[in-house]
Amino acid sequence: SLLMAKPQYSKPIKIPTGVKFLVDTREQKPLICGGEGIPYKRKKLDAGDYSIEVDGKDCSRDIVIEHKLPHEFLGCIGAKRDFFEKQLERLQKVNLRYLLIRGCTQEEIRDPFIYGSLVSPESVWGSLISLEVKWGMKVHFESTRHLAHRWVVKTLIYYYHLLRRGKLGG
Repeated sequence: SLLMAKPQYSKPIKIPTGVKFLVDTREQKPLICGGEGIPYKRKKLDAGDYSIEVDGKDCSRDIVIEHKLPHEFLGCIGAKRDFFEKQLERLQKVNLRYLLIRGCTQEEIRDPFIYGSLVSPESVWGSLISLEVKWGMKVHFESTRHLAHRWVVKTLIYYYHLLRRGKLGG
């Protein structure tokens, strides 16, 4: 029989003392909701869906993660583009901005027809480039809810460690 090593991403995540995760109240099915003993607070964020609080200081002007499913992202670059651009304008006030697209790979989202979208593959490609170059968003893809949850938590904890060590540019 073949023995497989347990995947590294399954290790428990150590949450530093003084860290609380901020989850926007409009996020309907949050990735962070108290499981695994992760401290969190629901709060209306000015921009984004997730951020962090460090020793009671709200860091949502410093770092946020916007979370979209593939069909939501395709709607944002299609029929709801005006609404999405208003979101992007609000995000400009935040130093570190991430867009997490959960449930697909970058290759899959560039084939929007598999999601029933009428947005052309060229429009998807152009929008992904625009998000990074024009809007300064770092775009990240995770295929599963579990991996997306871990990426959000680990990204925000990494920010915390850089903040604590005075290693953030600015």
